[in-house]
Amino acid sequence: MTMANQVYAVFVVYGEGYGYTAFDLIGLATSETAARQVVQDHLDKISQRGKIEFSPVHPSMNQENNFTFFGSRNDPQGKSYLSWSKLGGFVVEKMETVSTADTSPSNVEPVLRKFTVAVSWQEYGEIEVEARSLEAAIAKVDADGELPSDHEYVDGSFEINHEVSYEINCLPMPEDSES
Repeated sequence: MTMANQVYAVFVVYGEGYGYTAFDLIGLATSETAARQVVQDHLDKISQRGKIEFSPVHPSMNQENNFTFFGSRNDPQGKSYLSWSKLGGFVVEKMETVSTADTSPSNVEPVLRKFTVAVSWQEYGEIEVEARSLEAAIAKVDADGELPSDHEYVDGSFEINHEVSYEINCLPMPEDSES
């Protein structure tokens, strides 16, 4: 037995690498009013980090409607390009859901989302350069800024930047997280 329902999927829109527009699901609501509350709650959380600057992806988005568009993510008036890490607003899309009568944990598939995690690591290498002295060679390498073609990973240098990871995913950092 299956049942059809309507929900409002609330997406935050942001610029991903190479300028593509990304839609990240931040909540589901059963009414337009509840969807507006999901948007307001998300705005409240991210505004705690400071001023929010929007680059609206749809012409109907403005400050009065909290930069929210009710419609399809594929609306032809929407922009498909958004600079990296820019906040493009919110899109609320009405969707049909189909659920089965059997919702036991063994029959429910987890929903996987894509996240961007900021990482860094160190490498070392050697650059061969012609110069009149070691000091001149070091200055030349420093000025050129070129990376060595032969390089090795520094063991134990891999790090995750939690604060930046939350920021680039437009999510509030939990209060008990350590960077």
